[in-house]
Amino acid sequence: MVLPNKPASLHGNAVNDVSALPQDSTLGFFQLLEAVPFEITKGDLSFVYPEIAAHRLRSSLSSLPDTVDSWQDMLLPEGARERRAAARRLSWDGAQYRIRYQCRLPTGQLAWIEECAQRLSGEGEVASHIQGAFRLIDRDKAQIDQAAYHARFDEMTGLMNGDSFQQHLVQTAA
Repeated sequence: MVLPNKPASLHGNAVNDVSALPQDSTLGFFQLLEAVPFEITKGDLSFVYPEIAAHRLRSSLSSLPDTVDSWQDMLLPEGARERRAAARRLSWDGAQYRIRYQCRLPTGQLAWIEECAQRLSGEGEVASHIQGAFRLIDRDKAQIDQAAYHARFDEMTGLMNGDSFQQHLVQTAA
């Protein structure tokens, strides 16, 4: 999907109210998905809708990352490794990835991010133009973690349920 390169514009640096953004159909689509579309061209990072990016990242427009390296600096070490590995897998036009990782927002908070992207062009195995989107998945991650916990532990006692206890015994005995 080719994203329009029409950034929304607001006056001022901080974005606190996304409802003040212009409402075109593509922008509405990304707001609905809570996604932030981006493009990477030869290492430069640009957000299609910078105001949405600033809002989602709890940042000001002036402090948004503008290079892949400055974005990588926000990631925790494991996330940075995961993202570099995903970028290396973009070795042909049309190659895609979807990854999840943690980053540190400008406010200092940790956030889980899901990012998907596709290589549009490049020379050999080196991508020069990538297009994608990311979204914060903290709520999704918390619900998945809670469901996993309840699948393994009894709600009332906090003890392992029978299946989990059996698996733990088998792993311990091996």
